[in-house]
Parts: sequence; structure tokens; C-alpha cells
Amino acid sequence: MGKEFTNSNSIRMAAIAGSIIGIVGIGVITKNVLLGSVILLLAAIAFLLFLYYGSDTTVICHEKGFTVKIVSRGKGMSLHEYGWEEVKETQYYDNESEEDHLTTRRMLVKTASGPAFNLYAMKGFDELISIFNQKTSHLPYVWKKPREMSNIYTKQERSFS
Repeated sequence: MGKEFTNSNSIRMAAIAGSIIGIVGIGVITKNVLLGSVILLLAAIAFLLFLYYGSDTTVICHEKGFTVKIVSRGKGMSLHEYGWEEVKETQYYDNESEEDHLTTRRMLVKTASGPAFNLYAMKGFDELISIFNQKTSHLPYVWKKPREMSNIYTKQERSFS
């Protein structure tokens, strides 16, 4: 099996923070060169801080369970192994941003020792949900799309027939 699913949060957040502050700096530089230059310098610093302290999460699914690898340039790497039977809850939810009101699809997986991971939709997100539906047959529910062309999932009772 060995399927990998990755959220590159450090690069994503660094780009967003650096871009927003950089755009403000460019706007300010037209009025005040010194202040605009300082803001552009802050944009570069924010980019580097998010890149350095942000974390990237990778979930690797295999036959007996899954591995969660969290890598941060500032904090190092952590590796956690879980068996499929350790999963106590899976949760699909939409997370709406307060700033731009854009919706991000997310999947949260909890074990007896706490949350294993919380990933936002990425390439292969539907396959990740499908794998967890198949491998966590001890849970009384699955996550399914109400319609084939739908982007959302709803919780449905698992049929044990």
C-alpha cells in the first residue's frame, strides 16, 4: 500500500504571509520609500519565520496502520505509528476562514492518545478518506459523498451485511 498524503503548511503559510505583507509594502513605498522598504523587509522576515517554524504533515498509510510524520525546520521531526484498531474517531468537516470566508475541507483522525492528524484537502484527499473508511471497519460509520459530483462528505451508518 504505502500511500502518502502531505500538507506543506510551512511553504503555504510563508507564501501567504510574505505576499500579503509584501503587497502592503509595495503600496506604502509609493507614498514613503523608507516606510515601504521597512515593510518589505518585514515581509521577508515573516516569510522566513513561517518557513522555519511552520510544520509539514505527511500521513503514510500501510496495511497494518498509518504513520504520521511532522517536519519543522525549527523543531525537527516527529514520527508516530498507529494501528488501524487504534483509531477511535474520524471526522470530516469544512473549516470556513474568518478573513476571506473560503471553505477548506479537512479530515481529523483521533486515537485513544489524542488527535493523530488534522489534514486539509490536498491531492488524493478523496483517496485518504476512502482508505480510512475501508481500514477502520470497527467504526460504526463511513464518510460518503451524497452525490457523485459533490465535494462534501456526510457521515453514514456502516452496513455490516
